[in-house]
Amino acid sequence: MTQPEIGKSPESNLTIDRINGMAFGAGQSAILIAALELDLFTAISEGFNEPAKIAERIKVPADSADRLMCACAGLKLVEKRDDRYFNAPDVDAFLVKGKPSYCGDFFSIQPKIDYDVWSNIVPRLRQSVPEKKKPNKGYYFEDSQSAHDYAVALYNLRWEGAQRLATRFDFPSYSLFLDLGGGAGTFSIAAAQEHPHLKAIVFDYPNVVAIDEEHINKAGLSDRVKTVAGNFFDTEFPGGADLSAYITCLQVYGPEDV
Repeated sequence: MTQPEIGKSPESNLTIDRINGMAFGAGQSAILIAALELDLFTAISEGFNEPAKIAERIKVPADSADRLMCACAGLKLVEKRDDRYFNAPDVDAFLVKGKPSYCGDFFSIQPKIDYDVWSNIVPRLRQSVPEKKKPNKGYYFEDSQSAHDYAVALYNLRWEGAQRLATRFDFPSYSLFLDLGGGAGTFSIAAAQEHPHLKAIVFDYPNVVAIDEEHINKAGLSDRVKTVAGNFFDTEFPGGADLSAYITCLQVYGPEDV
């Protein structure tokens, strides 16, 4: 009697691959975060694409650089050709510092925040009534530079989806949009650019809206897009809006579906 192939059900062609991917997804996330924190993709873009040169550039031992590069190649973040490494097209577009579409700071920070939440899910599920807590204000960082880098990355990440939303949602029926938890102000800016009659208010933490002002001024919308600092629990929402929304669509589905 022949033994079933390892990783396959004897009754069908089902494999364990999908479940295996879920179980070890944290490892893939860790590889991506490590590469971002070490500026690996930026180094490759700058021409440091041979193992010894990469190790020197990202300041890790040669054997560590080799393991990281092999892991990134396995995840198709980079491609190896003739003992040299090259960024995948999407990595080169979104994860290389200095490029207009750079989002790396978001992906090096947000997964860590999410992991702390999801890793403790069982005790939460066992509560008959989940304990209500105020959100951690550290989510957007007390350090101004960290907050700035995160907000810029978030702005770039959401921009394509914000443009789609601006053209597909019925903004012409409204005059004042209250963008609750507006983050980097991406959705308000895109909507105001698409609809000249529309005014908007971005409502978020103080150190977040301070950064929004940069984006708003750069877009030339300071006359129509304003900011209000506060939080959902302690601050009264600004009045007068005929449209209020907390938009998190890009965290649920991709910008192509907006």
